[in-house]
Amino acid sequence: MKSTALDFAHIHVVCRDLEAMLQFWTRGLGAVCVEQRLFSGSPGAVLRCGPIQINVKQSGQLEEFKEGTSGFEHVAFYTPDPEQSAAKLVSEFGCTITTRLPGGMVFVSGPEGLLIEFMKPKK
Repeated sequence: MKSTALDFAHIHVVCRDLEAMLQFWTRGLGAVCVEQRLFSGSPGAVLRCGPIQINVKQSGQLEEFKEGTSGFEHVAFYTPDPEQSAAKLVSEFGCTITTRLPGGMVFVSGPEGLLIEFMKPKK
């Protein structure tokens, strides 16, 4: 039986205190910091915890940080056709496409606000 599962890409986490979050993932859970970089203009880092990539970014507007805006932001999957994968969730589950980014990235809002990103595999 052929699997129709998409390849996992990454988890994205938003935090108030980047350094504390990096210490939690690296010292507490054994993740390795691959690089520090900006995500949409906010400081962040790319971590690896086993085969899983975790992107962590600090909220851009700390003074306006609201309850519920930290933690899990989205989960991303590699797919040869991000538009087709997004369209499937829209037609079959009533999801909504929220954002399209250069490079073929498509974000979909799913059940209970779950944010899913579809992106083309890295070459």
